Amino acid sequence: MLKPKVTGTLSIPSIKIGKESSMSLTLQVRPISRSLRDEIDQLVFFELETSKKSVYVQEQLLFTRRLVYSNGVQLYNEIPGPPKIANALVLVLGETRSGTTERNGKKYVLVEQRFAIFPEMSGELEIPAIDVTASVRLIERGRVSRKGVRVSTTNLKVSVMPIPNAYPEDAPWLPAQAIILSQTLEPGLDTANVGDTLQRKIQVRIDGNTGSILPDLNAQPSERLFSIYPAAPSIKDDTS
Repeated sequence: MLKPKVTGTLSIPSIKIGKESSMSLTLQVRPISRSLRDEIDQLVFFELETSKKSVYVQEQLLFTRRLVYSNGVQLYNEIPGPPKIANALVLVLGETRSGTTERNGKKYVLVEQRFAIFPEMSGELEIPAIDVTASVRLIERGRVSRKGVRVSTTNLKVSVMPIPNAYPEDAPWLPAQAIILSQTLEPGLDTANVGDTLQRKIQVRIDGNTGSILPDLNAQPSERLFSIYPAAPSIKDDTS
């Protein structure tokens, strides 16, 4: 089965077996009419959404990709996974969500994917296009037929700004929506004798970034007053 990808005159070469060969074929591929293209675009289409038009370097950018199609549309392949972006960390947020939705008074099937993108250098970040192939049911000249179509997204470009010049050079760069710092001391602060063992636990919660961006806390008390035995830090990312 051949599905032409471009319009124009296409050549199908001959097949040779031993001394025998078939005839080569020439195929004239016509473009889809504008009215038919508009009809297909109403049957299956992508929706793209970003949380911001521009972000700072290492700041979180939320990217949502939706495939919307009507009943009767058959998909030939699954939606590709996370976008591959140079100089950026891409995380999948939760599982792919499927359901139904409504657009312009019509019911559609919805497949939604969400990603968190963290650019690692300033400049222009480009989210590459993807495509899926599908079969749609159309009515042409009073006859019902099926056509194989390729549905594509567009390339999205987002501006990535560098760390502002006014930002203090000696301060750690930590772009996030919220940072919550807490600590506990066991068994407590009420009574302690020389030589007692105390356990100090410091917890940092970062909303809107990954644990790898956390700088050293440098929060140790004086070694003149305490013998210190630091444990290795535990970092956990939650993308649910």
